[in-house]
Amino acid sequence: MTWKVSHDPWYGCQLWQGSVNSNGYPTHWEEGRPRQAYLVAWERSKGPIPDGRELDHLCRRRLCVAPAHFELVSRPENIRRQFWPYRSQRLTCS
Repeated sequence: MTWKVSHDPWYGCQLWQGSVNSNGYPTHWEEGRPRQAYLVAWERSKGPIPDGRELDHLCRRRLCVAPAHFELVSRPENIRRQFWPYRSQRLTCS
C-alpha cells in the first residue's frame, strides 16, 4: 500500500497528505468506508488491536500515521496521558 505522506526528519513522523475527518484525523477509504488512517497503518504493520486496548498517539500529531509513534494502552491510561504533566515528560516517541 502506498500512501501520500511527508516525512518529518526532526521527529520521524509520517504526516498524512490525504483527506481528514472533521476532527482533523487522517481518513483512509477502505472497501467504500472511511477509516482512521493511523488505525489502518497500525493493523497492517503490527496486527489487530486487542479488545480493551487502544492506541496512544505518542507524538500527539494528529496527521502522523507512523506505527512506531503509537503504543497500545488501556482507555484509562490513554486518558491519563492526555494531560500536560505526562506529556511534558516525554522527549521522544520511542
